[in-house]
Amino acid sequence: MVGPDQIVEYVIRRLGNLTKIYLKGHFTRGMDSEIIDLVFVGQIDKTYLTQWVEKVEGMIGLHTRYIAFMPEAF
Repeated sequence: MVGPDQIVEYVIRRLGNLTKIYLKGHFTRGMDSEIIDLVFVGQIDKTYLTQWVEKVEGMIGLHTRYIAFMPEAF
């Protein structure tokens, strides 16, 4: 059986050279929200990221906003 930690690890590896991920917004303050805000830092596969976000949104019913930075721009 595959656990959530293994799924997250797999997704992170597929994203590319990811150095940091930040969760922003209401969830960080323990509040409910219909939007998840994420910040990705690293050299990532943006096509895979877009596909992953669309899939997760459909599964959990929440909108996900994200932005990706190269490490030197962050």
